[in-house]
Amino acid sequence: MPSRSWGGKLEGAKAMQLQLRAMFAFVVLAIACVNASAGTHPARCAVVIEGWRYTPIVTGDAGQQAVHSFVGILNPSIAAGSNITAICYTRAGATWSAKAWTGEPEWKVIEAVKLQLSIGAAYDADWYTWGGSGSGSASGQTPANYGAGFLYTDPLAEIAQGSPQRDNLVALLVTLGYPVADVKFEQTASASPCGSIVVLNALAAGVEAETNSGANGEAVAHAALAQNCAGLCWPRTWVSTAPGPWTCGPWTAYGAPIPHTRPVIGGVQIDCCYSSTRSCSQSQTLTQRYIDCTLATRVVTRTRTETHEVCCDDTGTLAGSTPPAPCTAVATCFDNSAPPGPGTVPTDPGTPGAWPPPVPGW
Repeated sequence: MPSRSWGGKLEGAKAMQLQLRAMFAFVVLAIACVNASAGTHPARCAVVIEGWRYTPIVTGDAGQQAVHSFVGILNPSIAAGSNITAICYTRAGATWSAKAWTGEPEWKVIEAVKLQLSIGAAYDADWYTWGGSGSGSASGQTPANYGAGFLYTDPLAEIAQGSPQRDNLVALLVTLGYPVADVKFEQTASASPCGSIVVLNALAAGVEAETNSGANGEAVAHAALAQNCAGLCWPRTWVSTAPGPWTCGPWTAYGAPIPHTRPVIGGVQIDCCYSSTRSCSQSQTLTQRYIDCTLATRVVTRTRTETHEVCCDDTGTLAGSTPPAPCTAVATCFDNSAPPGPGTVPTDPGTPGAWPPPVPGW
């Protein structure tokens, strides 16, 4: 902690806080992410920086899309108490605004952003999350104005931002479950050669280049950072464009029958339902930029299980005074020995599993 007293330097801290707010130019807005035009959706690339996964939101016509915002999600395994767990950085002209959620699950935040920006469930697989899938339930929390690690209403922010121990204090507060966020490009040590506006603009340039022309987005972002940040290369991972296609294995034989009932004239019909499954996988390429600016790539994979169900009347009886016959082990309405052929549309496509967390050093 600094040798100077907190009270004696409060006015200086306040002045420093005002300077930092001007530097970051975080415009105070009343909503989480500013409303965007039609065609707004997550880009098919993302960035990982020290425990935060950032999904870019793009808007505009195909080939001319611009980054509207970045939604940053903290790794749930390192969150504690009332930590800030999500931040939405929204482009506002030449600068960026920010809103934050505290102690909120990632998909509740994403559902809130989807609702605000009218983004459909068809894009759920493009959010670069830490796990799970859309919950259907949006966060009821009103996101708060945020800047450089703290909520604007936090009185401790004015003291911390003026302290030479700011980064250490934020790290300590995070472990205590305090409502702060330890974001690499907002740290004093990192921001001195390269402010957050420059970083966000560089990342946005990479996303736009990759989205609109298929360029190497990581290389574009790196060039912008090298030009404006004295070659700054703190570790980050770039998740490249759209994951590859789903690759599926063979369908299994149909499993044991499960009886289902449905109302019909004169009673209830007993249907016998048989299910076949197959496992599918999807891969994506990650590019890691190390602190010495060298690169490494690796491929990660996620899986899902698809189900195809066929139901038929194997018994031909009604449930009433006469007990219906049981479902037969082999269906009489189709050849149970032959599972669905290639190209069969599953009745349940399954929920994709999460992309695996970064390995140490990524």
